[in-house]
Amino acid sequence: MELPGGERAGQDKGPGVASRIRYWAPTVVYIVLIMVMAARPAPKLPHVKHIDKYFHSLAYGVLAILSYRSFAGTGFRCAVVMTLGLGILVGLADEGSSS
Repeated sequence: MELPGGERAGQDKGPGVASRIRYWAPTVVYIVLIMVMAARPAPKLPHVKHIDKYFHSLAYGVLAILSYRSFAGTGFRCAVVMTLGLGILVGLADEGSSS
């Protein structure tokens, strides 16, 4: 049965492959960047107390924004929970690769 606008009844209205790639590509590339940077020796940083913590906060803040955009844009109902879970998994992998 055809609906107004040319859609068929019973079709999934989820995002298509191109849309999923558009939402997820930046997140995946950023996660790869985090893992590559974690595998490298730490660079010389300015002598500011806890500056590495500020950089980690910035990096994971960007990851949170990108992953929330990915989850919400591709139809996940609990995008905040999924974002938190992904951040924890990437953090655990990051710490595992640097030890």
